[in-house]
Amino acid sequence: MDDVKIEVRRDPSAEETDLIFNGLVEFNESQVGDPRFKEFGILASGESAAIIAGLLGHTLWNGFFISALWVAEAVRRKGIGRQLLARAEELAVQNGCDHIHLDTFDFQARDFYEKNGFQIFGTIEDYPIGHKRYYLVKKLGRQIK
Repeated sequence: MDDVKIEVRRDPSAEETDLIFNGLVEFNESQVGDPRFKEFGILASGESAAIIAGLLGHTLWNGFFISALWVAEAVRRKGIGRQLLARAEELAVQNGCDHIHLDTFDFQARDFYEKNGFQIFGTIEDYPIGHKRYYLVKKLGRQIK
C-alpha cells in the first residue's frame, strides 16, 4: 500500500504498546485458545529476611518460561538455585505445563541448567559479540489440563 507511513519511535506510548500487544494476543487466542498466562516470582530470603535469590517466570499455554534466575554471590553453590528450579517445576506441573524453557549466556549458568535436566535446543553465536546465547528446555511429561 502506497499510503502507509512507517515510522520508528524510540519510546512508544503505553497506548501504542498495548494496541500492538493486545492485537497479537487476540490473534493468538483465535488460533490456539486461552493462553493460561500467569506470572510467578519465587523468592529466597536469608536470616535477615533480605532476598538472596529469586526466579521470575510465567506460564503460557503448556509452557513455563523462566525469564530470570539470580542467586547472590555469597550464597552460590549452596543448592538455592536448584531449589528455585525445583519449585518452578512444581508450579509448572500444577499449572498444566509439559515443559520449562529459558535462555542463558555462556558467561552465566549453562552448566547449571544442564545439570538440572535442561537441554540446549538453540544457540546464537556472537551474541553479545565474542559470546553465545543458549536456549534450553526441560520436558516435564504430558501435563495439559
